[in-house]
Amino acid sequence: MDSNPLAIKGRLDTKLAVVVLLSASVVIPLIFTNTLTSDGYITIKNTSLAIFGAVAILAIILSFREQYSWLPRQLIVPVTLVLVAQLLSIPGTVNPGVSLNEFLRISALAMLLLAGAGAVRGAKVEFLASFSLWAAAIISALGILHFLTGSIFPPIHDSYGFEMFGATLGHDNFAGQYLIGVFPLGLALVAQLLLRGAIARAIAPLAASCAILAFLCITFSRGAWLGMLVSVFVFAILFALHIRRTGSKARPTPDRPESPSHTDRLESPSDTGQAVKPVFYPKAAGVLFALIVIATGALSFSLLQRERGTTAIEKAGESLNLSDAPIAFRLKLWQGAIEMIKQHPLFGVGCGAFSLYYPAVRLPDEHKIAGEKVSVRSPHNDYIKIACETGIVGIIASLILGIAVFRPLFKIILKRGSVGGIPPLAIGAASGIFASLVHAFFSGNFTAPASSTVIVLNMVVLWATTAAPCRTGSPSSDSPMGRTGFPARPSIRISPVAKPVIIFGLAVLGILLLVRPISFLVSDYEFNKGRRLSRQDRTADAKVALRASIERANYYVEPRILLGNLHLADEEYQQAIDVLEPGKSLAPFWPQVQNNIGVAYSQRAGKRRDPGSLIEALAAFERAVAIDATFKEAWLNLGATLLSLRRFEEGEAAFRKALALSPGHPVATSKLAETLAARGEFGEAVELLRVAIEMNPDDANLFSNLGTALLLMGREDEAITQLEKATELDPGLFEPHLNLARLFERRGEIDKAIRHYKIALKIKPDLRTVKATLDRILKSR
Repeated sequence: MDSNPLAIKGRLDTKLAVVVLLSASVVIPLIFTNTLTSDGYITIKNTSLAIFGAVAILAIILSFREQYSWLPRQLIVPVTLVLVAQLLSIPGTVNPGVSLNEFLRISALAMLLLAGAGAVRGAKVEFLASFSLWAAAIISALGILHFLTGSIFPPIHDSYGFEMFGATLGHDNFAGQYLIGVFPLGLALVAQLLLRGAIARAIAPLAASCAILAFLCITFSRGAWLGMLVSVFVFAILFALHIRRTGSKARPTPDRPESPSHTDRLESPSDTGQAVKPVFYPKAAGVLFALIVIATGALSFSLLQRERGTTAIEKAGESLNLSDAPIAFRLKLWQGAIEMIKQHPLFGVGCGAFSLYYPAVRLPDEHKIAGEKVSVRSPHNDYIKIACETGIVGIIASLILGIAVFRPLFKIILKRGSVGGIPPLAIGAASGIFASLVHAFFSGNFTAPASSTVIVLNMVVLWATTAAPCRTGSPSSDSPMGRTGFPARPSIRISPVAKPVIIFGLAVLGILLLVRPISFLVSDYEFNKGRRLSRQDRTADAKVALRASIERANYYVEPRILLGNLHLADEEYQQAIDVLEPGKSLAPFWPQVQNNIGVAYSQRAGKRRDPGSLIEALAAFERAVAIDATFKEAWLNLGATLLSLRRFEEGEAAFRKALALSPGHPVATSKLAETLAARGEFGEAVELLRVAIEMNPDDANLFSNLGTALLLMGREDEAITQLEKATELDPGLFEPHLNLARLFERRGEIDKAIRHYKIALKIKPDLRTVKATLDRILKSR
């Protein structure tokens, strides 16, 4: 047993950090299968990474306790700058709760990077890369089997309602952006074994890499394909440079084994004193040829398949068409996001707060794909997202961190006299990072759980194989170096005053990483439970679940919207207002929040006959259309409110705006006709309704309103025809029965009048005036 307490502590910290990294690289991707909804995906992302980050912080605290730290000094400042940039963005955001959650998620990743880069050395690097490769290969194999049989995972649809068959990570892009970061590591492991002459051992990682490549072809993610091509290009350049430097070097011999602290580097002939032997074997060409054949076969197989009616070749061709729906969507999305950057250039709008601000800068119709409105949660470009959320400060901090991670690799590349060349695993890790950086231009790599963890994993591998490694000392306890390779003196000197402050800060961060996201997890669980119960018409139970969700995370807007809608459906207007009002400050740029608040006030005004509530409703609807000028429902509600306030001219303008957004819309047409009729413009109202009926021949309300307008014009026979058509289409519609009853009573057709009065009362039995009229007619007979 080693008597050196520092060595024992070092081993504990090292194992803990490695376990954390392995768990993050394997457990996170596996749990994000397509059995989860997108909401569950987002929730578990935050919670899982937070737990891993808290464990990594524990490892760092243990190292500080022993008055030494194995943390890489060159990375501490860049990582700290990134976290400071996130913190600086929070005070200016409209919803600090959301930003704090995102900050904690990023902190978890930062702790993983520091703990891993400081702890992983030597054979641990290869083990870590192999573990991640096989995790990705297993996921790929499951995805391929599901693609072939359709029997492994339950059906899933993407956010636009299209059925997906390729992804096992919740979405094609999620699968693609995760796998392109791991695939180069597989190539690196194969290359490393081939260079050592271990061709038989290279077959397994080669097969795993082929499985990943085949599944990448199935996913049809264009951004992932481009990222993979770039990564292969980078890999080829760096590997060619490595071969050029080491191609004439000798193989390691049994007399001089490779250093266990840096297994990727080969010794020079001058060190070994042995004869020069080639390190690249002819058989390797055959293996590489097999790889090409398998990859080509997988790609050809995928090209025969069809996804959403488009072959892979056709989809690739569409990438060059800027009018293609997803591409046009992104271009407009980026234009709006750039406007957000202009408004908040220095510190941004707050980490994680993009979706809260974006509705205020969106362009007309940019939030639609194939004519359907979609929710915009990110700009589909991580660089724009960083600039929007953390501003120039965040961009600079991110660049500094990237330069710090790649700096050791650059030094090796520029050091022309380097006899060891570039470690193959460093080539794979760097290529994987490039793949992620390219794909980040099209999607959210840094915020997706699996891909962000793989990025950190690649950064750890790159750092561990290129930064100056710790040397393994003598196993003797008297040696100044422990068996773990950690120095006996601190690599970072910490004063007695600073040490407890640092430990306390890390401990607080660790507690927050565990407690706050788990609270959000419970909140999201209750929200999804409430949504499910509401779809089952179990309104009372749904309300209980949604209240619990809000209590757990009062900054969470979605459960407020749903709970408010349930209160409105039950005519609980004041409760709806109480729930929705805080949403004005939590998400001031979400038009649906403003619209729902307006609906609550307008319905309360109708129930209480309260003009003050109508004014509140008017203000809310005006805010909604100011945020989103394409929000048709808000324009309709605004027009109805103006109509109630007898502001006919402004109401007419609102209804015409709604009709411009949706020509022939029956509700907008009916309301506009009603407004025109109130102003005595019956002719235009009738013509408007006739055009709308041609477009909506089964809408009973349109026939009812047309009959009413004709009745007001004195064209009774035509009115009767239209009103009776309305009752045929919808026997439960109250207004046409009442109008027919009054019309027949006036014309002396009492039997018909009585029949329609009775039907009207059956629909609305509480109308005393109608009941009194019917009683009077019956008594007079």
